[in-house]
Order: sequence, then structure tokens, then C-alpha cells
Amino acid sequence: MALCATSCAVDVPVFPNAGCEIETRKSGIQYLGLIKCDYVFSDITDPTEWATAVAANQVHITTEGIGAKPETTKVSQKLSSCRPEQKVGETHTVTFRTYGVDKATNTDFAIHNTAKNNLGAYRLFWIGCDGLFYVHPDYASESAGFQVSENKWDYIMNEDSNEPAFYDIEVSFDYIGIVGGVALPGVLDDLG
Repeated sequence: MALCATSCAVDVPVFPNAGCEIETRKSGIQYLGLIKCDYVFSDITDPTEWATAVAANQVHITTEGIGAKPETTKVSQKLSSCRPEQKVGETHTVTFRTYGVDKATNTDFAIHNTAKNNLGAYRLFWIGCDGLFYVHPDYASESAGFQVSENKWDYIMNEDSNEPAFYDIEVSFDYIGIVGGVALPGVLDDLG
């Protein structure tokens, strides 16, 4: 199979705000979410379907936290002795810290352990401080989340008792492209 360049028949995209005032979007991740790996939304924009999925333990979000999606890492591989390495993939990483715990019954330990030890059974999504849901772009035909390939999920207790303990999460997934957000009005209300 020949490796070929993208066709020149694709139109040049018209970028937003060209020649106008620059608009920006808030940064930061407010929540991480997990979707059961075999759950596919029939209508991802329907708050009722999200509420039903939450009630059936198909979708849940973490407590609010502090998160980021740093720069994507390019994955290259040498595919021919006579050619330089070629880009064959991209790895995205999401970092997240949440201080939310259950001090009454301490169930947060079991909940976080279940998430950490079963990441293959879930797909990841997140909700940004911009209010957008960052989901897999093919959510109409497959899970709305990304399959996590690596993880660090730990409970951190510092030596200073004045500093709160927290869950420190770092997950990675392979996907070629920019992960874009989707506006889902009313959905966040059903995830709490």
C-alpha cells in the first residue's frame, strides 16, 4: 500500500475571526467523565438520555477539579529504510486533580480504585471551563469517549496537614487530530 499525500482537492478552511477582533475560549478542565466502553448515545445532545445513562451507571463525572490538556505528542515510526520517519499517530494527555472526597463514608477510595483498575472498561471525556464537552468526534457511531492507553491515578497526602489530600490523575489516549468541544446545553445538570 502506497503512502500518499492528502489530495490537493480539499478547499482551504476559512478560519474564525479572520480580520476581526480575536475571540478566545476559557482554558482548564472542570470535570473528567467516564462512559461505559460499549455505551453509544442515540442522541448525545439529549439531556434525558444522559440522565438515563447516569441512572443506569453508564456515565459518571468526577467531582470538580483542576485539569489541563497539554500539547499533543507526535508518534513517528521508520516505515522504510530509504525514507525518514513518518508520523503514524498522536498521543493526547489529560491531567486532573480533584480534592473532592466523601468524608462521611469514605467511599471515594473504592470509587477511584474502581476507575483506576478498570480503565479499559470505560471511555474518557471531559468538560472544560468553557462549558464544552470534549468527546470523541465519532460519538454518533461509537462510544463518545476516548480509549485510555496509559494512566496514573493516585491519592496524594502531603506532609503538611494544612494542605488537603487530593486525587492526582493523568491519562493518555491515541487519536490523530484536534479534540474539539461540543456544546450540550442542559446535560451537565443531569450529571451531578
